[in-house]
Amino acid sequence: AVVADLEATGPLPEWLRPVILAADPAAVAACYVAMLDWPGVLEELQRIQVPTLVLAGDQDPGLADLRATADSIPGARLTVLPGCGHLDTFTRSDLTLPVVLPFLTETLVERPT
Repeated sequence: AVVADLEATGPLPEWLRPVILAADPAAVAACYVAMLDWPGVLEELQRIQVPTLVLAGDQDPGLADLRATADSIPGARLTVLPGCGHLDTFTRSDLTLPVVLPFLTETLVERPT
């Protein structure tokens, strides 16, 4: 059921399918529930003091949570990728690299003063 849910917006990468199928379903479910019910997590995010890029797909069921995450991190940048689900932010380099590379260039590359 987990694989079917994840593939609702597109196929999983070949390398990820066996990893998910080999995982203990109860452990995966417990991890997911724990992340959803983590008291104070949004308040903890406010302590982040480094440039942060949050990527989300516009079809990700957790988009509202990702928006709240980005809103909780001072100065964070949220980019919503069109036509993407949750895993596409990891697998669609054609969409993510044009966002990630400029972000890294702007925030991590030292510029001469």
